[in-house]
Amino acid sequence: MKEFTEGRFVEVLDDPNVNVKDVERVVLCTGKVFFDLQEYQQKKKIKNTALVRIEQLYPFPKHQLDVIFKKYKKAEVIWVQEEPYNMGYYAYMQRFLPEVPMKVVARKSSASPATGYSKVHKIEQEKIITQAFEI
Repeated sequence: MKEFTEGRFVEVLDDPNVNVKDVERVVLCTGKVFFDLQEYQQKKKIKNTALVRIEQLYPFPKHQLDVIFKKYKKAEVIWVQEEPYNMGYYAYMQRFLPEVPMKVVARKSSASPATGYSKVHKIEQEKIITQAFEI
């Protein structure tokens, strides 16, 4: 209740579970994929990857992300999205962060946002999650 009455909206949520000195990779994402990434990170006890969740995409939280990039200045940056490469927010992120070299993990480009088959979706989702930590 206290967070609702005294808290405030936070545009970008940093990873409280990592030591800054250990971070080699910053994974940026938005939405539900964060929870899949976090579950995998905790299950595998991954300490070298910071998961950063972007809660507000517009207006773009440039200042908040600059603080994150400064904090993890030696880490590579990866954008993870569940959507196919040609959909989702990857292109949007590139427009606002052209100076940040960023790799992307996403489904292969497609005319449809979903495969239509739950088994294929599950396999693709697992691949996205593991690639985020291995790329």
